[in-house]
Amino acid sequence: MSEQTVMGLGASPPQTAVVSLEFSHNQKANLLSKKTDMLIFPVTGWQIGSLSGHYAFVPKFQFITSPIQQLEEAQETQFFGITPDIAKAMIADLKKHIETVEKSSGAIHPSEKH
Repeated sequence: MSEQTVMGLGASPPQTAVVSLEFSHNQKANLLSKKTDMLIFPVTGWQIGSLSGHYAFVPKFQFITSPIQQLEEAQETQFFGITPDIAKAMIADLKKHIETVEKSSGAIHPSEKH
């Protein structure tokens, strides 16, 4: 990796939860939608770097698996290779879901939790 940036999230530790979500992934006109219960592992940070000589970059994520787990004890994923085209599609999908979460009247922002 030639560049690396480490990003972290807020002061209060994220909580693990089992939630019911609707998710979708649209690639090459294949739309997949499903409602299911799943265990959620909050992302607490990430690292990302470019690969010299490759048309890709490599992110990996830190996450916690328990509400009592300290942020310093977060697990890490493997590095994922992502091309700029896939990243642009992912960014568009993230923006769409950010808008949905921010507009949701039932969503509670983490800073509002006790």
